[in-house]
Amino acid sequence: MLYSGMEFPRINEADNNGKPYKFVYGVGADEEKWFSYLAKLNVETKEFVTWKEPGGFASEPVFVKVPDGKEEDDGVVLSCVVSIPDQTTYLLVLDAKEFKELGRGVVKGITPMSFHTGFFN
Repeated sequence: MLYSGMEFPRINEADNNGKPYKFVYGVGADEEKWFSYLAKLNVETKEFVTWKEPGGFASEPVFVKVPDGKEEDDGVVLSCVVSIPDQTTYLLVLDAKEFKELGRGVVKGITPMSFHTGFFN
């Protein structure tokens, strides 16, 4: 289950808090910097996928379930990303299943970095 390159692990808490789960989302560190990518880990197969943008620093990802979702990873993953090259900050929205970008909301300027985040209904 351990993937040593991942920090701030999060799961689909709406369905799996205190129960077995298959997917974990977190931030990773490469040899250059901390919080350099987002990762999705399958704890059963040990496979993982990453999302990365050069010069970006990601905050703790948050999984938000699709209201009528059937699978554990039916939803989106949200993370605030500071982009040093662009001098912007954006809210990143990833499709949780494919771990591909769906969109982003950009703010000009760099906002304070946040380690922990949350989503509340």
